[in-house]
Amino acid sequence: YRTNSVSFAQKYFVVRILRRLFALALTIVTVPFQIVVFIVLRIASKVIPIRCGWIITPRIGHMAANFELLYTNLLVTQAQGGKRGITIWVPSQEHVCNRFLFKLIKRQVFVVPRWLWIVVHQLNLMFPGGSIIDLGSGTDRDVSNLLDRTSPSLEFSNSEIRKGNKFLESVGLPKGARFVCLTVRDSSYLASAYPQNDWSYHDYRNSSIINYIPAVEELTRRGYFVFRMGAVVDGPLLTQNPMVIDYAFNGMRTEFLDIFLGAHCSFCVSTATGFDGVPFSFRRPIVYVNVAPICYLQTYSIKFLLLAKTHVWLHDKTKLTFDEIVKAGVAFSSNSSEFLKAGIQLLENTPEQIYQAVAEMDDRINNTISDSPTQNDQLDRFWQNYRMGLGFQGEKLHGDFVAKYLRSEISATI
Repeated sequence: YRTNSVSFAQKYFVVRILRRLFALALTIVTVPFQIVVFIVLRIASKVIPIRCGWIITPRIGHMAANFELLYTNLLVTQAQGGKRGITIWVPSQEHVCNRFLFKLIKRQVFVVPRWLWIVVHQLNLMFPGGSIIDLGSGTDRDVSNLLDRTSPSLEFSNSEIRKGNKFLESVGLPKGARFVCLTVRDSSYLASAYPQNDWSYHDYRNSSIINYIPAVEELTRRGYFVFRMGAVVDGPLLTQNPMVIDYAFNGMRTEFLDIFLGAHCSFCVSTATGFDGVPFSFRRPIVYVNVAPICYLQTYSIKFLLLAKTHVWLHDKTKLTFDEIVKAGVAFSSNSSEFLKAGIQLLENTPEQIYQAVAEMDDRINNTISDSPTQNDQLDRFWQNYRMGLGFQGEKLHGDFVAKYLRSEISATI
């Protein structure tokens, strides 16, 4: 499989260089046309708002989640009386990580190629006054709590749904069978896609697929099929269970299925990594485990269940509370070296903790558990403490705190 990773990297690099060269040539050829477009739009902007939104095309998580939140926020603003205007959407790079997702986006919004807009953009920056409004590329943090009060913007055609269902039947799922997507971050994808970069500073976010096996087996006992997702992964998911499909490893992966499975799963189990932007955008429930840094807990949807990585002191392996994590200065740390410098080690969630998390999510979806007043009070205190601990720096990352934290771990984390 390492050989496959190497060929993936080589193909990715060559295709990316060729696309850039081709795009550069097209940009040069169309410079006069883009100057005319700029002049026309700047004149039009005196009468009607002209906006530009950027789609982050190289990374699937940002491509899905950032676009969904930026576009949904624009629709909500317009529904509340905001000026409609004209919005032009532009890919952030020539490379598109998932062509099918891009296809769904283009059904909803007007997208122009980057090479046909980049000169317009640069001219807009150079000349002040009456400018085209640059919306940027948005964020994948739902600080306005849009997910729980809006519907997905992207839609599948009937033929695409039939195609997806046909695939499910071909791998053994009965009609109407429930399935879960599992995505576990390791170092393989970024190392393969961007071999020129050193990604070791992000190793604190990785976890081992082995620790998820008990949870996967429990899901199948509860009637779910499980798809292990990913483009390039370290190794196989070692189970003989016929209800577990190692989609990331067995060669059946396609760009279409990445999106179809993420959009139609009963829920997703994720380590807060790229693929979960797809179920996120389609409002699917998500169990986030092994989240780090702790400031990034996905707090803004009632459909989310959360569990951070365990922080322990290196010298005695004593577990840190949230307050101790904040005082140690690592609540916002995004580099492995920062944790080591503070004398802290991040431990992966145990197989038992992950097992409990998926079991609790299933129970919540099926309404077989309810929170007692004591448990609700405990969660409220948890979020109040969390908000106060992060302070002003954390406000830009969170809206209303409506997600659940794994019940069995709240008291040990406060």
